[in-house]
Amino acid sequence: MNRYAFLTLVLAVPSALAEPVNNPWSLVPEFPGSCYSAEDNFDSSALAAISEVQTEESRRSGINQTISQQYAKMDMMEQQQRMMEFM
Repeated sequence: MNRYAFLTLVLAVPSALAEPVNNPWSLVPEFPGSCYSAEDNFDSSALAAISEVQTEESRRSGINQTISQQYAKMDMMEQQQRMMEFM
């Protein structure tokens, strides 16, 4: 296997296995076509989108806090070793 094929494989596999990034703007509902219509459900769909984004944000915040706590508990030599392995 040549070097470029190996490099492509190494770069492609982690990105294919990574969790897809959700764009919060894709949840924004369309604006109503007419003003103050009785059939307009923009308010409820906007509130549902806000709730969904807040739930996702709190989930990610919890994950980030867990990672920060694990990093703070880590010995300085272990941090250095992991950084050297990463490089």
